[in-house]
Amino acid sequence: MEKAIFILILLLSMPILFACSNNDLTEQQIFEILKNDSVIAKNDFLELRTVSIKSSLWADNKFRARLQIDFLNNQETAKWSGKGKKDFIPFGMKIVKGMNSVEVTATFSVSYAGDGSWYIESFSF
Repeated sequence: MEKAIFILILLLSMPILFACSNNDLTEQQIFEILKNDSVIAKNDFLELRTVSIKSSLWADNKFRARLQIDFLNNQETAKWSGKGKKDFIPFGMKIVKGMNSVEVTATFSVSYAGDGSWYIESFSF
């Protein structure tokens, strides 16, 4: 009887353990990922300022978040012509000299390196 109760408790607690394994990324973690793995890392004239999570969800073992990204442009005002997968700035957006802001949906996945690190899979506007 004790063995059956133990097995029942173990089975009932399994969903709780699996639910806790998907920890949401924090704004600070996302800031660091963007700083190192996005258009910011490739352009010296862009400087990441703040990242705010508007909403988030887990889907297919990927973390998706609606983000507000604030960044500085140290060059003159221009239209963004980048179309890279790591570009959170939409193609054709006018980026002014100084502070700029965009709202995008980012999808993050866990790296296969086995170290628990994350990378940007894609941005959608």
